[in-house]
Amino acid sequence: MSLITGCSSGFGREIARGAIKEGYAVTVTARNISSLEEFQALEDELVQVTELDVVTSESVAVAAEKTIARFGRINVLANNAGYGYYQIFEEPAKKQSDKTQTRVDNQDAKIALYKKRIKRHQAKAAA
Repeated sequence: MSLITGCSSGFGREIARGAIKEGYAVTVTARNISSLEEFQALEDELVQVTELDVVTSESVAVAAEKTIARFGRINVLANNAGYGYYQIFEEPAKKQSDKTQTRVDNQDAKIALYKKRIKRHQAKAAA
């Protein structure tokens, strides 16, 4: 069972397509689930489409809990969601800099939250 972030395009979408093609259970996520119509149209019991913004701790928690509720566990986390940065990093514009700093500041919190939620569930499952 996999939870894949950033499935609206690029690597995330391709990872999801590959996992589904191989018959794996997956939770496919993106900030805007309207970008995931391809996966919603499958109407496959092994595919769950969930909104997830990795910079929002509440969104991360909800997606993890929905995945565990539906599939019982998370075996693989493909944390693919990303942010394109199109300026020289050392000299960002104020608006871009604020957005980038928010993403950087929240990254450690999200990793810790994923680990905490997944490890807590794995510990329960092993007992």
